[in-house]
Amino acid sequence: MFLLPLIPLFLALAGILYFLKQRFMNLFVYPGRTTIKKRPDDYGMPYHHFTAKNRRGIEIDAWYIAAGSSDPQGTVLFCHNHGANKGKVLPYARFLNDAGYNLILFDFSNHGNSGKDSKLTGALKRRIQDIECVVEHALALDDTIKIKGVVVMGFSLGCVDGIRYANRCPYTLAVILDSGPPFFIRDIFARLVKRVLGNQSRLVFMLLFFQFRLLAGFAYEKEIQREIRALSPRPVFFIHGDRDTIIPDAHTRKLYCDHARAPKEYWFVRNCFHLTAHFSNQNEYETRVIHFLSGIGQLIHESGSPTGDRRIMRRRAK
Repeated sequence: MFLLPLIPLFLALAGILYFLKQRFMNLFVYPGRTTIKKRPDDYGMPYHHFTAKNRRGIEIDAWYIAAGSSDPQGTVLFCHNHGANKGKVLPYARFLNDAGYNLILFDFSNHGNSGKDSKLTGALKRRIQDIECVVEHALALDDTIKIKGVVVMGFSLGCVDGIRYANRCPYTLAVILDSGPPFFIRDIFARLVKRVLGNQSRLVFMLLFFQFRLLAGFAYEKEIQREIRALSPRPVFFIHGDRDTIIPDAHTRKLYCDHARAPKEYWFVRNCFHLTAHFSNQNEYETRVIHFLSGIGQLIHESGSPTGDRRIMRRRAK
Protein backbone atom coordinates (compact mmCIF):
# COMPACT_ATOMS: atom_id res chain seq x y z
CA MET A 1 0.00 0.00 0.00
CA PHE A 2 2.88 2.34 0.67
CA LEU A 3 3.66 2.26 -3.09
CA LEU A 4 0.28 3.69 -4.10
CA PRO A 5 1.37 7.33 -3.71
CA LEU A 6 4.29 6.60 -6.07
CA ILE A 7 2.10 5.34 -8.90
CA PRO A 8 1.49 8.85 -10.35
CA LEU A 9 5.25 9.45 -10.26
CA PHE A 10 5.96 6.20 -12.12
CA LEU A 11 3.28 7.02 -14.69
CA ALA A 12 4.74 10.50 -15.18
CA LEU A 13 8.22 9.03 -15.60
CA ALA A 14 6.92 6.49 -18.13
CA GLY A 15 5.25 9.32 -20.01
CA ILE A 16 8.49 11.31 -20.13
CA LEU A 17 10.42 8.28 -21.38
CA TYR A 18 7.83 7.67 -24.09
CA PHE A 19 7.95 11.32 -25.13
CA LEU A 20 11.74 11.24 -25.33
CA LYS A 21 11.65 8.04 -27.37
CA GLN A 22 9.17 9.51 -29.84
CA ARG A 23 10.68 13.00 -30.00
CA PHE A 24 14.41 12.24 -29.83
CA MET A 25 15.41 8.58 -30.01
CA ASN A 26 13.30 7.68 -33.02
CA LEU A 27 15.14 10.42 -34.92
CA PHE A 28 18.37 8.46 -34.50
CA VAL A 29 16.86 5.24 -35.86
CA TYR A 30 14.00 6.39 -38.08
CA PRO A 31 15.02 9.85 -39.29
CA GLY A 32 12.53 9.80 -42.17
CA ARG A 33 13.54 8.51 -45.59
CA THR A 34 14.77 10.96 -48.19
CA THR A 35 14.14 10.36 -51.88
CA ILE A 36 17.05 9.36 -54.09
CA LYS A 37 16.80 11.99 -56.81
CA LYS A 38 19.95 11.21 -58.79
CA ARG A 39 21.77 8.07 -59.77
CA PRO A 40 25.32 7.45 -60.98
CA ASP A 41 24.35 7.55 -64.66
CA ASP A 42 23.12 11.12 -64.12
CA TYR A 43 26.79 11.91 -63.50
CA GLY A 44 28.00 9.89 -66.47
CA MET A 45 29.05 6.87 -64.39
CA PRO A 46 27.88 3.37 -65.39
CA TYR A 47 26.98 1.35 -62.30
CA HIS A 48 25.83 -2.01 -61.01
CA HIS A 49 22.82 -1.98 -58.69
CA PHE A 50 22.49 -4.75 -56.11
CA THR A 51 20.99 -5.62 -52.75
CA ALA A 52 22.63 -7.64 -49.98
CA LYS A 53 21.17 -9.03 -46.76
CA ASN A 54 22.87 -8.25 -43.47
CA ARG A 55 23.07 -10.71 -40.57
CA ARG A 56 19.55 -9.80 -39.43
CA GLY A 57 18.12 -10.48 -42.88
CA ILE A 58 17.58 -6.80 -43.72
CA GLU A 59 18.12 -5.91 -47.38
CA ILE A 60 20.68 -3.17 -47.98
CA ASP A 61 20.46 -1.33 -51.28
CA ALA A 62 23.77 -0.45 -52.97
CA TRP A 63 25.60 0.68 -56.09
CA TYR A 64 28.98 -0.46 -57.34
CA ILE A 65 30.79 1.85 -59.75
CA ALA A 66 33.89 0.42 -61.39
CA ALA A 67 36.88 2.59 -62.23
CA GLY A 68 37.30 3.34 -65.91
CA SER A 69 40.77 1.80 -65.84
CA SER A 70 41.57 -1.92 -65.68
CA ASP A 71 44.15 -1.00 -63.03
CA PRO A 72 42.18 1.00 -60.41
CA GLN A 73 43.84 3.06 -57.69
CA GLY A 74 41.69 1.37 -55.08
CA THR A 75 38.08 1.40 -53.89
CA VAL A 76 36.31 4.13 -51.94
CA LEU A 77 33.53 3.04 -49.58
CA PHE A 78 31.07 5.84 -48.74
CA CYS A 79 29.17 5.97 -45.42
CA HIS A 80 26.50 8.63 -45.83
CA ASN A 81 25.31 10.94 -43.07
CA HIS A 82 22.30 10.28 -40.87
CA GLY A 83 18.98 10.93 -42.58
CA ALA A 84 20.55 11.00 -46.06
CA ASN A 85 21.03 8.31 -48.69
CA LYS A 86 23.64 7.07 -51.15
CA GLY A 87 22.51 9.55 -53.78
CA LYS A 88 23.67 12.43 -51.58
CA VAL A 89 27.34 11.45 -51.92
CA LEU A 90 27.37 11.24 -55.73
CA PRO A 91 29.14 14.63 -56.13
CA TYR A 92 32.06 13.17 -54.14
CA ALA A 93 31.88 9.91 -56.07
CA ARG A 94 32.28 11.63 -59.42
CA PHE A 95 35.70 13.19 -58.83
CA LEU A 96 37.04 10.06 -57.14
CA ASN A 97 35.87 7.86 -59.99
CA ASP A 98 37.55 10.27 -62.42
CA ALA A 99 40.73 9.82 -60.37
CA GLY A 100 40.65 6.07 -61.02
CA TYR A 101 38.84 4.64 -57.98
CA ASN A 102 36.15 1.99 -57.76
CA LEU A 103 33.23 3.15 -55.63
CA ILE A 104 30.79 1.46 -53.24
CA LEU A 105 27.71 3.46 -52.23
CA PHE A 106 24.85 2.09 -50.11
CA ASP A 107 21.91 3.09 -47.96
CA PHE A 108 22.08 2.28 -44.26
CA SER A 109 19.07 0.39 -42.90
CA ASN A 110 16.11 2.73 -42.33
CA HIS A 111 17.51 5.02 -45.05
CA GLY A 112 17.00 5.38 -48.78
CA ASN A 113 15.87 2.13 -50.40
CA SER A 114 17.21 -0.21 -47.71
CA GLY A 115 15.02 -2.25 -45.39
CA LYS A 116 13.78 -1.35 -41.94
CA ASP A 117 15.55 -2.34 -38.73
CA SER A 118 12.76 -2.12 -36.16
CA LYS A 119 14.87 -2.88 -33.08
CA LEU A 120 15.97 0.22 -31.19
CA THR A 121 18.43 -1.30 -28.69
CA GLY A 122 21.95 -1.47 -30.13
CA ALA A 123 20.90 0.13 -33.42
CA LEU A 124 24.06 2.20 -33.81
CA LYS A 125 26.31 -0.77 -33.07
CA ARG A 126 24.50 -2.94 -35.64
CA ARG A 127 24.95 -0.52 -38.53
CA ILE A 128 28.37 -2.03 -39.24
CA GLN A 129 26.51 -5.15 -40.41
CA ASP A 130 25.09 -3.11 -43.29
CA ILE A 131 28.60 -2.27 -44.45
CA GLU A 132 29.90 -5.82 -44.08
CA CYS A 133 27.25 -7.42 -46.28
CA VAL A 134 27.62 -4.76 -48.99
CA VAL A 135 31.40 -5.08 -49.17
CA GLU A 136 31.20 -8.89 -49.20
CA HIS A 137 28.84 -8.72 -52.17
CA ALA A 138 31.06 -6.20 -53.97
CA LEU A 139 34.09 -8.46 -53.48
CA ALA A 140 32.30 -11.12 -55.51
CA LEU A 141 31.90 -8.59 -58.32
CA ASP A 142 35.50 -7.37 -58.44
CA ASP A 143 38.52 -9.00 -56.81
CA THR A 144 40.62 -5.84 -57.28
CA ILE A 145 38.78 -4.41 -54.26
CA LYS A 146 40.74 -6.68 -51.95
CA ILE A 147 43.95 -6.47 -53.98
CA LYS A 148 44.10 -2.68 -54.24
CA GLY A 149 42.59 -1.92 -50.86
CA VAL A 150 39.70 0.18 -49.55
CA VAL A 151 39.51 3.84 -48.52
CA VAL A 152 36.62 4.49 -46.12
CA MET A 153 34.96 7.91 -46.42
CA GLY A 154 32.43 8.87 -43.75
CA PHE A 155 30.13 11.86 -43.39
CA SER A 156 28.86 13.20 -40.03
CA LEU A 157 27.43 10.27 -38.01
CA GLY A 158 28.49 7.96 -40.84
CA CYS A 159 32.07 8.62 -39.71
CA VAL A 160 31.39 6.45 -36.65
CA ASP A 161 30.40 3.49 -38.80
CA GLY A 162 33.26 4.13 -41.20
CA ILE A 163 35.87 4.10 -38.42
CA ARG A 164 34.46 0.96 -36.82
CA TYR A 165 34.42 -0.88 -40.14
CA ALA A 166 37.88 0.34 -41.15
CA ASN A 167 39.36 -1.24 -38.02
CA ARG A 168 37.77 -4.57 -38.86
CA CYS A 169 38.63 -4.66 -42.56
CA PRO A 170 42.08 -6.16 -43.19
CA TYR A 171 42.55 -4.29 -46.47
CA THR A 172 41.68 -0.77 -45.32
CA LEU A 173 44.14 1.75 -46.77
CA ALA A 174 42.98 5.02 -45.20
CA VAL A 175 40.02 6.87 -43.69
CA ILE A 176 38.52 10.26 -44.61
CA LEU A 177 36.15 11.90 -42.10
CA ASP A 178 34.00 14.83 -43.25
CA SER A 179 32.20 16.77 -40.46
CA GLY A 180 32.52 14.01 -37.92
CA PRO A 181 32.47 11.92 -35.95
CA PRO A 182 30.44 13.44 -33.11
CA PHE A 183 32.34 12.93 -29.88
CA PHE A 184 30.94 14.99 -26.99
CA ILE A 185 27.52 13.32 -26.94
CA ARG A 186 26.57 14.97 -23.66
CA ASP A 187 27.13 18.38 -25.22
CA ILE A 188 25.02 17.50 -28.27
CA PHE A 189 22.12 16.29 -26.14
CA ALA A 190 22.33 19.26 -23.77
CA ARG A 191 22.00 21.66 -26.70
CA LEU A 192 19.23 19.52 -28.22
CA VAL A 193 17.20 19.54 -25.01
CA LYS A 194 17.61 23.30 -24.63
CA ARG A 195 16.60 23.93 -28.25
CA VAL A 196 13.46 21.76 -28.07
CA LEU A 197 12.31 22.46 -24.51
CA GLY A 198 13.65 25.99 -24.16
CA ASN A 199 15.54 25.23 -20.96
CA GLN A 200 18.19 22.96 -19.51
CA SER A 201 16.26 20.13 -17.80
CA ARG A 202 18.74 17.88 -16.02
CA LEU A 203 16.16 15.11 -15.57
CA VAL A 204 15.26 15.09 -19.26
CA PHE A 205 18.94 15.18 -20.20
CA MET A 206 19.78 12.21 -17.95
CA LEU A 207 16.87 10.15 -19.27
CA LEU A 208 17.76 11.04 -22.83
CA PHE A 209 21.39 10.11 -22.37
CA PHE A 210 20.38 6.80 -20.77
CA GLN A 211 18.20 5.99 -23.78
CA PHE A 212 21.04 6.84 -26.13
CA ARG A 213 23.34 4.37 -24.34
CA LEU A 214 20.74 1.66 -24.99
CA LEU A 215 20.39 2.79 -28.59
CA ALA A 216 24.13 2.86 -29.24
CA GLY A 217 24.83 -0.54 -27.75
CA PHE A 218 28.28 0.50 -26.49
CA ALA A 219 29.98 3.11 -24.31
CA TYR A 220 30.06 5.69 -27.09
CA GLU A 221 32.81 8.16 -26.15
CA LYS A 222 35.23 5.52 -24.86
CA GLU A 223 34.63 3.37 -27.93
CA ILE A 224 35.27 6.27 -30.33
CA GLN A 225 38.56 7.04 -28.56
CA ARG A 226 39.69 3.43 -28.92
CA GLU A 227 38.60 3.17 -32.53
CA ILE A 228 40.37 6.39 -33.53
CA ARG A 229 43.61 5.27 -31.88
CA ALA A 230 43.39 1.86 -33.54
CA LEU A 231 43.35 3.33 -37.06
CA SER A 232 47.12 3.86 -37.00
CA PRO A 233 49.22 3.19 -39.06
CA ARG A 234 46.47 3.75 -41.63
CA PRO A 235 46.26 7.47 -42.44
CA VAL A 236 43.21 9.46 -41.33
CA PHE A 237 42.14 12.80 -42.82
CA PHE A 238 39.73 15.04 -40.85
CA ILE A 239 37.74 17.72 -42.72
CA HIS A 240 35.68 20.14 -40.62
CA GLY A 241 34.08 23.56 -41.03
CA ASP A 242 34.60 26.37 -38.54
CA ARG A 243 30.88 27.26 -38.56
CA ASP A 244 29.53 23.78 -37.98
CA THR A 245 26.79 24.07 -35.32
CA ILE A 246 25.56 20.48 -35.60
CA ILE A 247 28.89 18.86 -34.72
CA PRO A 248 31.17 21.74 -33.65
CA ASP A 249 34.81 21.45 -34.68
CA ALA A 250 35.77 20.99 -31.00
CA HIS A 251 34.64 17.36 -31.36
CA THR A 252 37.06 16.43 -34.13
CA ARG A 253 39.86 18.68 -32.83
CA LYS A 254 39.76 16.76 -29.53
CA LEU A 255 39.92 13.43 -31.35
CA TYR A 256 42.67 14.63 -33.68
CA CYS A 257 44.89 16.18 -31.00
CA ASP A 258 44.41 13.73 -28.11
CA HIS A 259 43.49 10.38 -29.63
CA ALA A 260 44.35 10.05 -33.32
CA ARG A 261 47.84 8.74 -33.99
CA ALA A 262 50.14 9.40 -36.91
CA PRO A 263 49.79 9.47 -39.81
CA LYS A 264 46.99 12.03 -39.62
CA GLU A 265 45.88 15.28 -41.26
CA TYR A 266 43.34 17.96 -40.36
CA TRP A 267 41.80 20.53 -42.70
CA PHE A 268 39.98 23.31 -40.83
CA VAL A 269 37.73 24.86 -43.48
CA ARG A 270 37.02 28.57 -43.00
CA ASN A 271 33.48 29.97 -43.35
CA CYS A 272 32.09 26.49 -43.74
CA PHE A 273 29.03 24.84 -42.16
CA HIS A 274 28.14 21.19 -41.60
CA LEU A 275 28.91 19.03 -44.65
CA THR A 276 29.39 22.03 -46.92
CA ALA A 277 33.17 21.94 -47.44
CA HIS A 278 32.89 20.35 -50.89
CA PHE A 279 30.03 22.60 -51.97
CA SER A 280 31.77 25.83 -50.93
CA ASN A 281 35.36 24.85 -51.72
CA GLN A 282 35.02 22.24 -54.46
CA ASN A 283 38.37 22.67 -56.19
CA GLU A 284 40.39 22.81 -52.97
CA TYR A 285 38.41 19.95 -51.45
CA GLU A 286 39.03 17.64 -54.38
CA THR A 287 42.68 18.65 -54.64
CA ARG A 288 43.31 18.01 -50.94
CA VAL A 289 41.54 14.63 -50.95
CA ILE A 290 43.38 13.40 -54.06
CA HIS A 291 46.69 14.64 -52.64
CA PHE A 292 45.99 12.78 -49.40
CA LEU A 293 45.14 9.58 -51.26
CA SER A 294 48.16 9.80 -53.52
CA GLY A 295 50.45 9.97 -50.50
CA ILE A 296 49.00 7.03 -48.56
CA GLY A 297 51.98 4.75 -49.13
CA GLN A 298 54.49 7.37 -48.02
CA LEU A 299 52.42 8.29 -44.95
CA ILE A 300 52.28 4.67 -43.81
CA HIS A 301 56.01 4.23 -44.43
CA GLU A 302 56.86 7.33 -42.37
CA SER A 303 54.59 6.32 -39.49
CA GLY A 304 56.60 3.20 -38.75
CA SER A 305 55.14 0.20 -36.96
CA PRO A 306 51.45 0.03 -36.01
CA THR A 307 50.76 1.66 -32.67
CA GLY A 308 47.00 1.21 -32.44
CA ASP A 309 45.16 -1.41 -30.43
CA ARG A 310 45.05 -4.26 -32.93
CA ARG A 311 42.59 -6.18 -30.78
CA ILE A 312 39.84 -3.94 -32.14
CA MET A 313 40.56 -5.16 -35.67
CA ARG A 314 39.96 -8.75 -34.62
CA ARG A 315 36.74 -8.04 -32.74
CA ARG A 316 33.66 -8.41 -34.92
CA ALA A 317 30.52 -6.43 -34.15
CA LYS A 318 27.88 -8.60 -32.55
